[in-house]
Amino acid sequence: MRTQLYFDICEGDQIKLDSLSIDTSGTYLFNYKAAGGCDSILTAKVTLNFNASQIKDTLLCEGEVISILGKDYSAKGDSLSGRLLVFNALEMKFRELRLTKNPDRAEITSLIDYNQFCNGSHPEPLKQKPGDMEEMTVQQLQTILESQTEEHLLIDVRNPNEYEIAQIPGSVLIPLSEIESGEGIVKIKIFWERRN
Repeated sequence: MRTQLYFDICEGDQIKLDSLSIDTSGTYLFNYKAAGGCDSILTAKVTLNFNASQIKDTLLCEGEVISILGKDYSAKGDSLSGRLLVFNALEMKFRELRLTKNPDRAEITSLIDYNQFCNGSHPEPLKQKPGDMEEMTVQQLQTILESQTEEHLLIDVRNPNEYEIAQIPGSVLIPLSEIESGEGIVKIKIFWERRN
């Protein structure tokens, strides 16, 4: 009777077989016979894989070869240049989309400064023109609603189906489309006059 045991471990992990510590990549075979002298042999096959986290980023051009822990790797295969790889994890399927260049695109000749792009100076806030509405934070609105001393008319400009789902107590529904058509302005004046 012959039995095989297989072990896969990563470099840096250690396994001891026959008082031998194994910690470098490769495949090792060990045969064990029963102490009673019967015909059964147990074979242990250990494959020690190199630890990929120890590899540094390396740019490899086509035709070049890099040797890592005794194994050679080359830049063979197709790059995704001009293609987009889409992975659907729900269905475990891959799709590949071909991309074409936009002939009207601006040519990129240098990399942007990402620190400046992401964390750079913020633009000056726009100055208000007479007649422009001021912006208000949620906290400012809450203060006005709770104080009940400041005159206000809170207009909800969403569509009726959205207003039915949730609304702020005391708000008045006048959809934006009605305001833009002028019909809503008349309603606003009527609501304001009723409040005062």
